[in-house]
Amino acid sequence: MNLFFKKIRFIFRLTLAFFKKRLPVILIGIFLGAVFFRVSPLIITFFPRARKVEKIGLVGKYSITELPPEVLSKISKGLTHITPEGKVEPELSDRWEVSPDGKVYTFYFGGKKHFWHDGTEFNLGDINYNFKDAKILQIGSGILKIVLEEPFSPFPSVVCQPIFKKGLIGLGSYKVKKIEKSGKTLKSIVLVPVDKKSNLPVIIYRFYLNESQIRTAFKLGEINKIEELESPGEFEQLKNVNISKYQKNDRYVALFFKTDNPPCDEKSFRQAIAYSITKENNKSRAIGPISSLSWVYNPGVKKYEKDISKAKLLMSKVKLNQKAPFLIYTFPTLEEEGKKILSELKEIGLEVEIKITNFLPENFDLLLAVQKIPADPDQYSFWHTGQASNLTHFSNPRIDKLLEDGRKTHNEEERKKIYFDFQRFLVEESPAVFLYYPTYYTIERK
Repeated sequence: MNLFFKKIRFIFRLTLAFFKKRLPVILIGIFLGAVFFRVSPLIITFFPRARKVEKIGLVGKYSITELPPEVLSKISKGLTHITPEGKVEPELSDRWEVSPDGKVYTFYFGGKKHFWHDGTEFNLGDINYNFKDAKILQIGSGILKIVLEEPFSPFPSVVCQPIFKKGLIGLGSYKVKKIEKSGKTLKSIVLVPVDKKSNLPVIIYRFYLNESQIRTAFKLGEINKIEELESPGEFEQLKNVNISKYQKNDRYVALFFKTDNPPCDEKSFRQAIAYSITKENNKSRAIGPISSLSWVYNPGVKKYEKDISKAKLLMSKVKLNQKAPFLIYTFPTLEEEGKKILSELKEIGLEVEIKITNFLPENFDLLLAVQKIPADPDQYSFWHTGQASNLTHFSNPRIDKLLEDGRKTHNEEERKKIYFDFQRFLVEESPAVFLYYPTYYTIERK
């Protein structure tokens, strides 16, 4: 027992002697450790962090002068920007005014400074829009007047187009680091965040001609994300991918009529087909040519819910001289939808066939297609008589007048009333059967 206590006393005295001898070193070590613990987070901020890299695939043939909007909007800004509801708000400009005759837009600047990616400050002389029918006048350092030849109320949405200096130098949160081309065709573009302290990822966009190529690129690891894929397909079987589904309300699927071809020139025929087709009964349903998110959307237009009795009654009023089946032209991604419509049209006695195409046909009776919706409510180019982009060749004096007034009227309430009437009368005339807002998928590697 005495031996045990002797050992304990020896160890205690040895430890005490060690601490007495090394005490200054131990205290300094504790102090330095505490200081390092407090300042290490500050030291880390001086070292670059490894950024996440997103390799995104997009379908389309692009060049340096024609980049997709989602890329342009990251690199630079316009005088304005457009909200999801189609409202136009200031971006580079602080505000704007419109003259009583609707021809002069005055934009005011100076509330906030903006800097180009080369470090120089943005000024009014940098604005380089190339308008054929407008004059741009700089007044001092903070006022810009744009004088139009004719009133044009959608003009604030036109100047949401991002501006650039030569070399794709912009004003956005990303700048261009590298571009890869094949001839004039863009193969890839690398964007890096302007703010080095931000948590934004590096983005590499790669471009492919079709969905088949982009799917193969994902499998090979060239990209780790695909946006706006029309079908998840084989990716649903993979465990290492996330698939997100979303609805695009900036476009709609519709069955278009060539309204100057008999019997598509008869309103009764068009309405009969509208009543014969089953429609979605949820938020994806499109009832007209304006997005359901728009500030001028009219929910009160005719819905054309499926009604075979009404469809047959209308069809009985049509002088139908069908020597050959009607052709529904459509695209590969809408083939299944086309087959459903074909079977429903047979219920009212129509002989119909589907023709799959990869290009917009010059002539057709019926066309099942996706139509993009402009950000501004103005749809003059799509439905006004004689416009080249009026693919239905629709012509109606009342609707022509509404479209003309809509692009000349600046008062929001008056404009809203005009486009409410436009939707109501257009849907009544049925130059197209509006079906739904399409669903798309994002595929991302985990």
